[in-house]
Amino acid sequence: AILNKVPIAPVQLNPELPPELERIVNKALEKDRDLRYQSAAEIRADLKRLQRDWLASSRHQIAASGLETSGTHTLHLGKFDVPARSGRRRFPLLVGAALVALVVGALAGVWFSQRNATPSVPTFRELSFRRGALYAARFAPDPRSAIYSALWEGNPEAVFISSPNSTESRDLGLPSTEVLAVSSGGQIAVLRRFGVSPNHFTHRGTLAQVSIGADAPRDLLDNVEAADWAPGGESLAVVHVANGQSRIEYPIGKVLYQTPGWIGNLRFSAKGDRIAFIDHNLLGDDGGTISVVDLNGKKTDLTDRWASAVGAAWSPSGDEIWFTATATGFSRSLRGVTLSGKLRELLSAPGTLTLHDVGAGGRALISRDAMRAGAIGLAPGESKERDLSWQDWTVPIDISQDGKKILFIEAGEAGGGEYAVFSRDTTGTSAVRLGQGSANAFSPDGKWALVLRQNVSPPDFILLPTGVGEQRSLSTDKVVPAGGQFFPDSRRIVFQGNEPGHASRVYVMSLDGGQPRAITPEGFGLGSYPRMISPDGTRIAVVGNDGIALVSADGGDPQPVRGSEPSDAPLKWTSANALIVGQRGETSCPVWKLDLQTGARTPWKTVLPADVAGVTGVSCPRLAADEQHYVFGYVRQLSDLFLVEHLK
Repeated sequence: AILNKVPIAPVQLNPELPPELERIVNKALEKDRDLRYQSAAEIRADLKRLQRDWLASSRHQIAASGLETSGTHTLHLGKFDVPARSGRRRFPLLVGAALVALVVGALAGVWFSQRNATPSVPTFRELSFRRGALYAARFAPDPRSAIYSALWEGNPEAVFISSPNSTESRDLGLPSTEVLAVSSGGQIAVLRRFGVSPNHFTHRGTLAQVSIGADAPRDLLDNVEAADWAPGGESLAVVHVANGQSRIEYPIGKVLYQTPGWIGNLRFSAKGDRIAFIDHNLLGDDGGTISVVDLNGKKTDLTDRWASAVGAAWSPSGDEIWFTATATGFSRSLRGVTLSGKLRELLSAPGTLTLHDVGAGGRALISRDAMRAGAIGLAPGESKERDLSWQDWTVPIDISQDGKKILFIEAGEAGGGEYAVFSRDTTGTSAVRLGQGSANAFSPDGKWALVLRQNVSPPDFILLPTGVGEQRSLSTDKVVPAGGQFFPDSRRIVFQGNEPGHASRVYVMSLDGGQPRAITPEGFGLGSYPRMISPDGTRIAVVGNDGIALVSADGGDPQPVRGSEPSDAPLKWTSANALIVGQRGETSCPVWKLDLQTGARTPWKTVLPADVAGVTGVSCPRLAADEQHYVFGYVRQLSDLFLVEHLK
């Protein structure tokens, strides 16, 4: 039974009860879990000490009173009168039996109260009840409530606070705002004026600070993707993107770690001596490792790479990092890892779990996310778009020059840990599996697919035949590749990569066995759309911090494009003097034609799914040569937020 009132003190029931035994009984019946015995071993140890000390004291008293070594006498142990023979062998047994009889009730009470007071399995209480996607959630200063940001029913992202006594959440009046962190003093670090990051999984925008219930946020720093309060809530650690690198900075401006990939789920330890995060080595991929960095910049990887890893926080005790990840697909479960790398699983459930925050006493904010990625295209001879999704996570990569075939990957449960590469007719016929890896582009002659193998060390490129032929391997020497495409002649490739210890840049390489040759300074990359090279093969559209720039295929200083905006993605050259550009958004991708001479932007088209509820990202269209036929991708996430208690 659970103790609902303070029990009568044992000494009131029996004034002769030994003080140490009274202490043991009181500790066993303590209502506060942290003050109670935590295990039977602790009780057993105290009882052994009590028995040892009592026996020593009794022997001394017996010797002093001159008791004979034969016959019987009575020992007074509390309310029990224990007849004891003077033979010494029987004496310890009888005392032990008496002690056990005295505390057996307390032991039973402890066992039953602990068993009933703390459920053996986690419990769930749902906090959100609307249709859409949840991006982030943190415990409020009042730990019974949660502050979260979500897109409900296709509306822009906003910030809400849940109520412990209602199923309704209150809008905090912060439109187009995302929660990053909440301090114990009620300060919220938020993201404003953001767009979808090039990593496709987070947002990038302006870091700001606002008090709960205050009028307006105060801007702090641009080009931020994540942040967390240091203990005490006086300063922030941030993920700041600069010079083509994703950087952990603390304090702001001091770089502790940087990567050409991306960094997610930044979380300060309670002691303030370490920062946990998920290190994602590739843009456009949520696979990553659970890592920590100390305030001197020493970084330690605690796990191997997971196929999908999103959501991390320190455990209540601070000796583990809890995170949600999976080795294949997207069905993430809750796991823990110690600083020495010892792994365990805490919670699994059907679907995808995302950890948002951890509180005291084994409490956590976890969302269950129903997630799918799909493709929509317009085929030659058709006037209506068609859904070209194949399995659970279809990511369109390219469309053939004639618009009749698409290249795509399956990156979810069906695709496995290394992803599966497919081609398919845009009329919706069955897909053909080409191999494994992360596809990058069709060759212009349609004979090959350029594929990045990211699960080998180091990553490398292969060529998969789209018809008859054998797979070919491509060596990029010391350069670690991150994505590429073909020149119009199908005999060379251009790709983004980095040499160890250096930031990303753009390289050109022949398919006939030549070595990679850098054509840009560090800090420039290649967009993820496969038409970056001019029709004559002499210029390449690259991407820097300030937007699109053009560089000669022979190398040189990239020249900024007039009229380009930082969030523009180059999609395709239309002629020698024009580019089609787009801006990936949450529910749509608007597309323009950009005149390279005048910088004039002419709206061309906006692509979006018919149903935008829960849509968290729409990729811009891959365009055929005639620019009339295309394929684009989308991600739909329908989230339910839960307060999970009694996690151990």
